[in-house]
Amino acid sequence: MVSKRILVTGSSGFIGRKLVSVLQNNGHEIAVLLHSSTSTSASNNVQEITIHNQTWEKEVFDFLPEFIFHLAGKSNYPKSFAEKEELWDANVRFGNKLVDVILKIPNVTFVNLTTSLAYKGSELFPYSYYALTKSCFYQTLAFFASQNKIAVFNLILFNVYGKGDTTKRALNYIVDSLGQKEVVAMSPGEQLLDFVHVDDVVRLCLQLLDEKPTDTLEDIFVGTGTGTTLKEAAQLLEILSNKKTAIDFGGIPYRMEEKMENIAPIAKNRFWKASIAIADGFLTLL
Repeated sequence: MVSKRILVTGSSGFIGRKLVSVLQNNGHEIAVLLHSSTSTSASNNVQEITIHNQTWEKEVFDFLPEFIFHLAGKSNYPKSFAEKEELWDANVRFGNKLVDVILKIPNVTFVNLTTSLAYKGSELFPYSYYALTKSCFYQTLAFFASQNKIAVFNLILFNVYGKGDTTKRALNYIVDSLGQKEVVAMSPGEQLLDFVHVDDVVRLCLQLLDEKPTDTLEDIFVGTGTGTTLKEAAQLLEILSNKKTAIDFGGIPYRMEEKMENIAPIAKNRFWKASIAIADGFLTLL
């Protein structure tokens, strides 16, 4: 693989950390765009650009990236206008500023990693305010891609999991409860989810380094195409670990914005398919 200059945002997150490490191991030149000066890169040969530094846009331009992997953003359920503003700033305004810089750099491929909560099937249909902000940024990318000013891969992530994820997702609560006595209350657990391992996601990112999107923008649905309920996931983890979970399914109601069926329409993908079976992936969590 020919070495490329790659900018990664959100490098301190679960997927970002894994991606930066693998890109380094493959000999690529990497810069990471950070919110603070705290080092999050895997080694000191990664260039760190801090957005609180007023020169960050010039630093990005001077790096002249060939690829951008954009993972930065906030993901929560806002309870106030102020929290909605924080989501808008992180997921829309910051992304638009980054695109404004990228438009001045020739031959850049922008890889946007977004949420499946912004889609119903293969069409945009945000299920939450968080998903709404992500879909708004997608429209920015689609606009400039339609003018042939930027090439975009839009990676629609389903339920990404793997060892080292510190985010409190439903699956992590189930894993943490294995063999414990304290019971954790969760919703009834009938949500039909598409679990995709983080290593499959990173493998796709590497594959994109040798690809170009069709028609300047290409959606890729990053899932397995099969659904598993949270209850079924808990049962499988009990079998694999030989431990009982301490989950009270139905102890709390579903959220109003809950997406009850979230499965990737993988038939629309041109060249990528997940390869890690759910049982093999769940073993990495134990």
